[in-house]
Amino acid sequence: MASLKITNCLVLLALIVSTPALAMAQEPAHTLQDLQSSLRVNDTVRVEEFGGNHLQGKVESVSGSALRIRTKGLSRDFRETQILSVRKQYDDSIRNGLLTGAAIGGAAGAIIGAVVSDAFCDGCGNFQAGGALAIGALGAGIGAGAGALGDWLTKGYTTVFSAPQTTSMRFNVSPLLSKTTRGVSVAFRF
Repeated sequence: MASLKITNCLVLLALIVSTPALAMAQEPAHTLQDLQSSLRVNDTVRVEEFGGNHLQGKVESVSGSALRIRTKGLSRDFRETQILSVRKQYDDSIRNGLLTGAAIGGAAGAIIGAVVSDAFCDGCGNFQAGGALAIGALGAGIGAGAGALGDWLTKGYTTVFSAPQTTSMRFNVSPLLSKTTRGVSVAFRF
């Protein structure tokens, strides 16, 4: 009965630790004025223009009227009306991967250790705690290494500017007339 309680507690701990925290995503700016607080000089960004062109470079300046990017030794100014989106490069912190990996690996290892030690030591006492501790420590080490490596390799982009979406709802009515058909065609476009 005690082994069942320990196993249930370990399963619950694993679920709590492995469930990702709910994070509120920051809404991207829709004006260059608002973008000024998100970008710094020398930040690496990717700019997508309305025409489909993409440009990657370093931020030289951001003002309420223009974004200046340096790429391949040349500076280029973008007006707000030219920009579809701006994505800023970020490096993931190694610390959070290390801690998350250790927690997940430790919990998984503890569960496996408790189950395996109970299966191999039937009737020789309660060794689940020792097995859970030993395999849990091994799992924490492996998880910490995997999490740190994953974060070290992660270089992502987050959208910091997005052009405001313009919605144009259209309503169209046209007659349908032929020798055999008489009617009206109604169309909605969102």
